[in-house]
Amino acid sequence: MTRVSAILAAVLLAAAWVGAGINCWSTSGPYGGETSFIVIDPQTPNVLFARQNGGGFFRSRNWGQSWEYLPGFGWPNTASSCLVHPADHRIVLVGTSGTVGGGMTRSEDGGDTWQKIPLPGYTGGSSIIRIIAHPEQPNIIYAAAGAGYDGLFVSADWGKSWSQIRTFEDLFFNDFEMSLTPPYAMFYALRWKYDPDTGQQIAQGIIRSTDGGLTWYQSMPPIGSAYRLISHPDRPGWIYASVNINSLRHIYRSTDGGDSWHLLVSKVGFDDMAFHPTRPDWIYLADSASCFFSPDSGQTLEPLYLMGGTSVALDRSSEGGALYFGSYNGIVRSWNGGTSFRPASFGILDDVWAMAVSPSEPGTLLAGDMRGFVYRSQDGGLSWKLLGQILPWMVNALALNPATDPDTILAAANYRVWLSADDGVSWGAKTSWDFIFDIKGDPFDPSRFYASSGNSMDCYPSRDNFDGIFWSTDGGTTWTATGQLDNLNIIELLVDPAEPQRVFASGHGGVYRSTDYGMTWGLASGGLVNNHALAMAMDAGPPPVLYAGISHDMGSMVGSGVYRSDNFGDSWIYAGLFDIETSALAFDPTARILYAGTRYHGLLESEDGGVTWQLTTPLLGANTVFHDVLTDCRGLHNIYAATNTGVYNRIELQTPAVVVEARSTQTGIVNPKLTNQVLPAAAVTLLFSNNPFPAASTANPVILELQLPAGATLSQTLATGRLTDLTLQPAGRTVLPLAVSEYAWDPSPAVHMPRAGGSAGAIPNPAVQLFRCVEGEDRIWLRLLRSTNTWVPSDPEYALGVTIGTGAGVWPPTAGSNWGAAGVFRQENTQFFGDIRGYDFAAHKGALTLTLRAFYQKSRADTGAVFTPAAVDLFRLDLDWPDTFWTASLLGAVITDWGAADLDGDGREDVVSVDGALGRLYWSLGRSDGTFAPPQWRALDGDAPVTVEVADATGDGRPEILVADAGGHLTVYDWADVTDKAAAPEQAPAPRQRTILAGVASASLVYDVTGDGFKDFLYTDAAAGTLTVLPGTTFAVPAIYPAGAHPLALAAGDFDGNTDADIAVANRDSRSVTVFLNAGGAFIGTEYNAAGTPAALAAADFNRDGRADLAMALTDPKTVSIWRAGAGGAFDTGQGQRIYFLNIPSALAADNFDGQNGPDLLVGFADFYKLALCVSDAAGALGYAYNINTLADTELDPINHVTLTEDAVLSIAGGTTLGGICSRAGVAAVANQSFNLVHFPRSADLAFSVVNLGAAAALLNLELYSDTGGCLAGITQSIEPYRQFARYLNDPSLFGAAADATDRWVRTFITQPDTYGFWLANPPGRLDYLDGLPLPDARAAASAFVLPGGTDPVCQALFLNPGGEQALVNIQRVGAGTVKETVRRTLPGRGRWVLDLDRDLPDLAAEDFLQVTADRPIIGCELFGDDDKLAAVEALPLPAAPATLRAPHVASGPLGVSYETHLTLVNPGDAPVDVVCRLYGDDGELLCQSPLITVPARGKLHREIHEVIHLAGAMTGHLTVDCLNTGAVTGWITFGEAGAGRFLANLPLATGGAADFLVGHIANGTLDAFSFFTGLAVVNPHAASHNVRVTAFDTNGLPVDSIVCTVSPNGRDIFLLDQRMPGLGNLFGGYLRIEDLTDPDAELQVFALFGDTPLNFLSAVAAQAVRSRQ
Repeated sequence: MTRVSAILAAVLLAAAWVGAGINCWSTSGPYGGETSFIVIDPQTPNVLFARQNGGGFFRSRNWGQSWEYLPGFGWPNTASSCLVHPADHRIVLVGTSGTVGGGMTRSEDGGDTWQKIPLPGYTGGSSIIRIIAHPEQPNIIYAAAGAGYDGLFVSADWGKSWSQIRTFEDLFFNDFEMSLTPPYAMFYALRWKYDPDTGQQIAQGIIRSTDGGLTWYQSMPPIGSAYRLISHPDRPGWIYASVNINSLRHIYRSTDGGDSWHLLVSKVGFDDMAFHPTRPDWIYLADSASCFFSPDSGQTLEPLYLMGGTSVALDRSSEGGALYFGSYNGIVRSWNGGTSFRPASFGILDDVWAMAVSPSEPGTLLAGDMRGFVYRSQDGGLSWKLLGQILPWMVNALALNPATDPDTILAAANYRVWLSADDGVSWGAKTSWDFIFDIKGDPFDPSRFYASSGNSMDCYPSRDNFDGIFWSTDGGTTWTATGQLDNLNIIELLVDPAEPQRVFASGHGGVYRSTDYGMTWGLASGGLVNNHALAMAMDAGPPPVLYAGISHDMGSMVGSGVYRSDNFGDSWIYAGLFDIETSALAFDPTARILYAGTRYHGLLESEDGGVTWQLTTPLLGANTVFHDVLTDCRGLHNIYAATNTGVYNRIELQTPAVVVEARSTQTGIVNPKLTNQVLPAAAVTLLFSNNPFPAASTANPVILELQLPAGATLSQTLATGRLTDLTLQPAGRTVLPLAVSEYAWDPSPAVHMPRAGGSAGAIPNPAVQLFRCVEGEDRIWLRLLRSTNTWVPSDPEYALGVTIGTGAGVWPPTAGSNWGAAGVFRQENTQFFGDIRGYDFAAHKGALTLTLRAFYQKSRADTGAVFTPAAVDLFRLDLDWPDTFWTASLLGAVITDWGAADLDGDGREDVVSVDGALGRLYWSLGRSDGTFAPPQWRALDGDAPVTVEVADATGDGRPEILVADAGGHLTVYDWADVTDKAAAPEQAPAPRQRTILAGVASASLVYDVTGDGFKDFLYTDAAAGTLTVLPGTTFAVPAIYPAGAHPLALAAGDFDGNTDADIAVANRDSRSVTVFLNAGGAFIGTEYNAAGTPAALAAADFNRDGRADLAMALTDPKTVSIWRAGAGGAFDTGQGQRIYFLNIPSALAADNFDGQNGPDLLVGFADFYKLALCVSDAAGALGYAYNINTLADTELDPINHVTLTEDAVLSIAGGTTLGGICSRAGVAAVANQSFNLVHFPRSADLAFSVVNLGAAAALLNLELYSDTGGCLAGITQSIEPYRQFARYLNDPSLFGAAADATDRWVRTFITQPDTYGFWLANPPGRLDYLDGLPLPDARAAASAFVLPGGTDPVCQALFLNPGGEQALVNIQRVGAGTVKETVRRTLPGRGRWVLDLDRDLPDLAAEDFLQVTADRPIIGCELFGDDDKLAAVEALPLPAAPATLRAPHVASGPLGVSYETHLTLVNPGDAPVDVVCRLYGDDGELLCQSPLITVPARGKLHREIHEVIHLAGAMTGHLTVDCLNTGAVTGWITFGEAGAGRFLANLPLATGGAADFLVGHIANGTLDAFSFFTGLAVVNPHAASHNVRVTAFDTNGLPVDSIVCTVSPNGRDIFLLDQRMPGLGNLFGGYLRIEDLTDPDAELQVFALFGDTPLNFLSAVAAQAVRSRQ
């Protein structure tokens, strides 16, 4: 036997899409910038707000993973403070600064829209420095203005209206704070006080008020300027202050409410501070020097993050909440308290002041920000790389010298010229402190550069410290002052692009001109209304025109705007934009367009030299400050704008073109030795602009060729079209259609994405095809079959196109394609599979580049179409990726053979192995985290073991261990005998059974091939060349069949599709495979030529046609061969698939490891320590995905230094066959709990809901299975973060009518672990809910459990086998202390058994229950009732120890309708158990206690609640069941309308609980003829009251309403949602989040009720505990 089994999981690389807006403005960064504050929503901590110091205000909904820009808060009214309502996160207050309309804004929808709120007496000119909610009266809000004069404001209605408390006309404030404990003192950190007598600014320390801000007195003496105050949230009277004394920062602390202050730390201050939620001594500080952690309340500081910090925020809602630091270059996030940080700034646009376009490389652009960071883009601004920081000071100008390699970078920063010759890594100052502001190069002479001295912030035309014009004639290495224009404030330089000896300089003193390369200068400002010229641009003509942008004159806008000169500055005339401050100009010589960037008025363009102007886009509007504008007409026609919120780019496409959009920053890892792997490439989108292929047609198709670079070839065949194939669907060829969609620029992910509507629907299908993609070739062909004459988007900013590089079932994402609604997610797999063994990554800087062209299929003539760009990087090699992956665990012993099964009955697979050399049997028990315990061992008697199997071979419900030895014996051991703790390891266990075989087993398998419900023992004899089948239990009557020469591997599966098990045998010496088809228990063999030497076999239905296919590992040649089973179980070996490897394949395991399409294949090698995963596509074709390192992080036996061997495989990974998830990029690692694998017990009449609480989208791969284990269909859907996905399984978007068959069930891979769901059964053809259960995950499968059975109107018991191996299931009818009856069945892998209790167990009595055991973990449930009322009963594990059981709901008697409740207790033990039941009211009062009740051994108690609790009349509440002796029971509570009532529901008795729950659906209001309601019950078993927050979210994950409930000690809160949340309205879809606010370790119980108002139906579903995100 050769098997490999591993748990796989996804590691999704967070690489951002990049693209550019076509004929529209877009931005892709750079991301980062100085962050002045971070605010976490206390109610939903995934939501954050942050302000970038350039003026941008941003929101994140996913813990900072990505950010969106919120307009309305840019200059001049930047966000200066923010506060989120602690109980209603829809309400957000933002204080702003600025001279124009600053003050207060308020949002009631979480920041989507904002309303300006007036502050009485507020005159502007200052910042709202802080907004604080009163600690005890949450509706009272204080706001403080910081620059004096405007004072302190208060609101009593959470910011809707305000009143002024007082003003401070002579004080200037840095910060405002409030004590969080009585008497709630207020504090002001004073910057200084203005003394009108002396005109001096006097430092004032801290002042305090204890009467609500009316009167103030000194708290800290005026020793310095206090600039930050923070109150400790958990320590009364503790306040921290950061104080600047003589230009040095210090930290002070008061522990008595400000009466006294004590110095804590010198020479370090803080800009922000955060406190740990449970460890009050732990403090996180952000300081300009570094970010610190203090373990002792600030007495000592430990650096955490070395870059200077500006802000800090900590999620205090949980122990392991996220920690954020805002720095000078963006935000970083830590999930481990600061041990490690990851960037969290994607989407936060930096404040960029300077740009430079490379003279030698089109598309290469530099950008410099206000904190001295320099970025580079090599794709026209589509993506950015941080080069380095010059100094923490604004970069005013950038220039490039193309004469060096790499280009020398010149920068004006910190008033000096800086130079970097090493690509921005290091910088050297080249001038003194000369107030250098601008740098320009000579376009004709790369050695000549000019620099000017000035300051745009200084409005004076001249100062003594301005040093005029400098020049360099050696590429910027040395500089000389020319002595020209000294003392003048020169802001801008311009070199005439046609005559470089003519140079212009401008600034606050006007425009100057030199005609001799800057040696002499003269004034050229005639006619300018004011002389504040901050920008220039030139049209080189002919005729030449010079333009100047004029700024304000000492605050006055008079004369501002654009001027033009037709005589090089001798005279000027107005050219528009009257009284608009123009800060940047650029002229596009190709389009003849003049661009003007302004302050607060957007970017405008003129096509007539300034006669008329129009706004380019509202995107760059009233809150945008333009610092620089550039054009680059080489290659793509780009216009760049540097603003306070990033660099914006616009591609002007006026001519036909195909725009190629790819994720050029995509990184990944590859194995350079492999012949076939999924390349870690992003998708590629082709956008057709301006009719690039007017002549294309079905008779004259166009081929779009995507050329791989030399040394790289394709390694999988996806399409086989040839140039001679001119029909739409060539006969005998595989040609895949591609969906044509209308794409719109999406600024949030910075990519073009398909629109839901548009004009694509009118395009015939097929329009574009994946025409040829063949293994071994170096190009991909797409075929265009329609003219693009009519491909006109519905808006000029949209574009029509196609996307490739996606997996099957994920594209197109909308119904707006030319495939319509039926085509959503229907595009086949178009991923890039490659053989890159011959490709030199080093020579191409780690990039794999794709080149594009187009030609006509018939004539082969080039179409002349332009691709922009003509080449894109598919991905870049990730050099930082670790070479090894973590594996779950390894079995630390030499392995001759091994097997897996659940030995100890805990529902987790365990691993057993034998060591032939030592004659030992090893076992390792599986643990809950997916790893395995250290191995234990026992010696074995007799000959050396050669094979081992683990299965229930005797039908007793427990697995046995079957060992075949070199002497020709089969020995069967009981698990209990092997693991006898009293026995020494050297003592061999006594065998249960021993059988003499007909030969020595070379391979073995335990599998029920005879169909009698017992597993048989199959083995091959290499010497005799035979297959032997020994029937189960006795293994006494062998059936021997001839095989080929030296058989060494076995596999079983249904090859002919008739539900009987067939057998395949691999024969080494005859290089063949013999297939034995089952003919009623006998077998007929057919030998097939393997075309190689087989070493291993695996059977799986790869193409999901209902017949198992074969995979075989061939050692010669080194391949894995796939044979498809045909009609009647025949194999056409010539039509199979081969996957080639450099190493020798020797072990195989087939399962759906990636959660998509059909089974995949895991391959082990005889000479390589890694495993290879080959994943299947929608058609069942397999392709290499990635390697798994089995030796990483593994501790082997340190004493004996043993190794792992199995049929010459160096190592194997132990685990389950649940499968795992890989990303479509083909990158994965071995991990645990990174996906969910859930099961629906039936497909007919069943609805479900799944909620994704993860921060990334989740894929649902739903698979429809038959009862016999055949996969009938698969469908992939996507759930965006925080959203709900709810459907009926027969929905047309899922399985349609195929789900209505009663012999089918569904399993679903979900590619995010933080997902939750449940199912509800429905009456046939109706919408109402009967009852349901949480979706059982494969990890919840068990090898032993109980069901109630009983004589109620029983429908059926259902059993699912989630694994791929057969499971032998035993069901015992137990009652009155004895096993009355046993039924058993061999359940196929992925099979289901529907047990009709009336038919299959006709003697089932009221006292009976069902005890289920299996040799592999399975899932079970019971349904009882009828089509009008149905209760779903969850299988419960065998109770291990006495515990308090809780029933969250009991109802009996007239309560609107007449209720009855039944309690069911099951005792599977061998001794009676005494219990006492207690009924509690909702207020926690004990209503009644039962007398002592005895549940007999192996017995069941089933009583109406009045028989248990002797309480007359109507009753409702919750129940506890306490065991009084050492035994334990389990059970259920069932309630419904009395008698033959209309509804029925069931809940399990539970132990323990949680503090965070999710209910995955809401039904509230009227739908069709039904009036639905949703109810909720929360049980608090603790001795103190608990506050519980309940939040309702709609299906999009947006909060709708939130309440806080106080649940009494030992009490319950039960209510209908519309009673507590009257604003819900009609809400069908969404989910509830229930969180304990009192104790994060609480053990609440929560369940939901769904029903209709007349109570014609009612269902109860237990809420699901939410796992920690960390």
